[in-house]
Order: sequence, then structure tokens, then C-alpha cells
Amino acid sequence: KKEQVVQKGEKLLEIENEDLIFQLNASNANLDDVKALITAQNIQYKSDVNALEIEQSLLNINQKALNRQQALVNDGLASQSDLESTQRTLQSQKLALNNRKLAVEKHQTTLAQLQASKTQLESNLAQLQKSVNELVVIADFDGVINELNVKEFEKISTNQKLLTLMNQTGLEIEAYASIKNLNFEDLVIGITAKGLVDDNQINLTLTSFDQVANQGSVKLSFLSVSQKNIAVNRYIQIQLPLSEIDNVFAVPVQSVYSNNRIYEVVDGQLKRVKVNVVGKHQGQLLIQLVESMDETSSINILTTRLNDAINGLKVNELSAEEQSQLLKKLSNDQVRL
Repeated sequence: KKEQVVQKGEKLLEIENEDLIFQLNASNANLDDVKALITAQNIQYKSDVNALEIEQSLLNINQKALNRQQALVNDGLASQSDLESTQRTLQSQKLALNNRKLAVEKHQTTLAQLQASKTQLESNLAQLQKSVNELVVIADFDGVINELNVKEFEKISTNQKLLTLMNQTGLEIEAYASIKNLNFEDLVIGITAKGLVDDNQINLTLTSFDQVANQGSVKLSFLSVSQKNIAVNRYIQIQLPLSEIDNVFAVPVQSVYSNNRIYEVVDGQLKRVKVNVVGKHQGQLLIQLVESMDETSSINILTTRLNDAINGLKVNELSAEEQSQLLKKLSNDQVRL
């Protein structure tokens, strides 16, 4: 039932499927039948091998009998019909011996066919048994039933969602990051990141990441061990500590034009500076991380959004106090790429 706490290995649901059970029983019966045929074939083979010597001995006896009968006919002491009768007996024994030899020679082929049938039936049976086992839904971990989507004796369909089991000790979170913003040397299994959920901060641990990018992004997997209840299937903002990059600056989002330039204020006029946007950060201000094309350690930039910003446009700079307040606000965010 909903909100029920369950332990790892505990049965959650059991699905009835009479057709599957019938197929399983039929496959078991067919397998038992083939095993019996294999046993019977081995017994028959041993019997044929033992009888082969006897058949050969009988053939020798009949051959001697025919020789004696032929001598009697030649001496006029036996009729021709007696001779023909002895000949028929000899031919019958030859046929019996040949049939026995054929049975011995066919043993390996017959046994191989039966073994192949047995292997096929065992494979089918294993698959059916797996399907039957899957009719019983077992908890893979300790948790609580967050959602129950079916009722008792309700008919269900293929791929229907039955329930949702929440792990109380950890929640797996998947994130996608642009490959151009990552240095794989920074991605070490076990490093700690921060997640923001409804203004609450949770600690995350990196558990795995893809070695190959897909459409320019890399999937990262994190595990949260927070005791706070977090709803599934929702977006979480993640802050991952990475190495600092030289010549990268944090600027207000409104300072970036067309994602490729900012404006430096020089002697009350604007000067265009080409940049690459390499990331963003949400703190007290929404800021972007930009990489300057020019080697420079510090510049005064335009922070007020101007729709007509161009090279040489005259502007008024902020006072020293206003600049100090803005820089303090940015530094409190402790921006790192």
C-alpha cells in the first residue's frame, strides 16, 4: 500500500498469468519426455551391442546348417524344398544381423538429435521460468512505496506502471553537461557537488560519467544521500566544482551581446571585446562566464544593457561606491567554472 516501508528482498506484488504457467508445465513435461527417450536410447544401444555377437553366431550356425543340407541334397538324402527352407532361414538371419549393425551405427546420430532437442527445451524452459519469476515483483532496495498504480485483481497490460518505490537512503540524479565546458581530468568518481532544490541545498556524489559525448553533451550520474524528501522526475540545479581556467571572467548576463562580445569602458567610450561564453552561474545575480580573446587580467565593462551599444559610444561610468557594491555582490557568489 502507499507510504508502506519495505525491506530489500520483500515481495511487493504478484501477477497471475495462467497461460504462462501452463506453458511452463508443458515445457517441463516435454523435457522429461526427451530425457526418458535419451535413457531408453542408451539402454537400447547396450542391448544392440550385446545382441550383435549373438546375431553373428546365429548366422554362422545357419550357414553350417545350409552346408549340411546342400550335402544331403547332393547325396539324394534331402529334398530340394528342405534346402530352400534352410536358405530362407540363413537369409533372414543375415537381414537381422544387418539391421542390428545399422541400429548400433545410428546410435550416435539418434542420441545427438535427442540431446539437441533437450538443449532447446532447457533453453525455452529457462526463459519461461524467468518470465514466471518476474511475475513476482521484489524490492531491490530498502525504501517506501511512493505510488501504487494498480488494485488487487485488476487486469494489467504490457509495460504498465505498477508502483513507484523510493530509496530513502539515496536518490540517483542524471545531469547533462556541455563537453566544451568540461575537463575530464576534473571528473573523478566520488567528488562532491551541490544540488539546489526549492532553495534547499543537498550534497551530491559523482558515481559515473560517460566517456563519449552524445550530441555535444556528456551524461553525469550523481547520488544524493540527503535525508530530505525530493520528488522524482523534476529538474535540479547542480553546481560541480571544476578547475579554474585562466582568462575567464564572471560578468552579468546583460553585459554579453550575441554570445560573442562584451564592451569595455575606456575613457568614457565603449570598446568591443570578443569573448567565448563558457558557462553561467545563478547566484544573487544571473551571470555568465566568458573567456576573453585578448590577454587581459582586468577591464572595466559595460553592465547596463544598451540596445545601441557600438564601438566609440560615449557612456557615463559608475561611481566608485556603485562599482564596489556590484563587485561585492559578484564576489559573494564565489564563481568557479
